[in-house]
Amino acid sequence: MYAGKEDREKLEIVFPELMKQIHSLSQTGLTVDDKQFELEFIFCSDWKFLALLLGLKNANSIWFCPWCLCSKEYRQALNLKWHEYLRTWGEDCICLDCARPDVKCQDPSHGRNPYCTPLLTAPFTPSSCVLDNFHGELRTSEIMEKGLFNIVDQNNLSEKLEDMCKDASMSYLILFYIQSLT
Repeated sequence: MYAGKEDREKLEIVFPELMKQIHSLSQTGLTVDDKQFELEFIFCSDWKFLALLLGLKNANSIWFCPWCLCSKEYRQALNLKWHEYLRTWGEDCICLDCARPDVKCQDPSHGRNPYCTPLLTAPFTPSSCVLDNFHGELRTSEIMEKGLFNIVDQNNLSEKLEDMCKDASMSYLILFYIQSLT
C-alpha cells in the first residue's frame, strides 16, 4: 500500500524499491512457522494511479485504456475483437489502425509517455491488475448515460420522456436534468 501523493517524481523513487520486494516475494514465497507459501499478487487501484505507474496519458486522452489499444474514437465499437489489440506494458503494440494497411496510425506510442518507463513491473501483468469497483462503475455509468441520451436525441424522445415524467409526478429537477442534457 502506498499512502503518498500520486506524483510521478516521488513514485519513481519509492516504487522501484517496492517492486523489488514484491518481485522477490513472488519468486521465493514466504515461510511462516516452517511452512512455505507461494504468493500471487493482484494490483488494485483507480485508473489514474494505474495510468501514472504505466506512464500513460490522462483518462480523457485518445489512448485511455491500460489493457487494450482501443482509441477514443472506437470506444463504442463493442463488436470489435479487442483481445486482438492488447496493450503490452513497456513494449511496442499494434492498434486497430496499425493493423489496417489503408490507415496510418497517428500515435505509434499509443498514449505512452516515451520518457517514462513503467513502474509497475513483474510479477504484475495486465491480467493481474484490476480497477476498484467504485471507479469502474462511475466510468461505466458515464458511458451508458451518454449512450442513453444519444438514443433519446436520435429518436426525438425528449418530449415523450418529459410527458412521462410529468404523468409519474417526477420532480422538476429530473425534468430539468432531462431537458438540459437533450
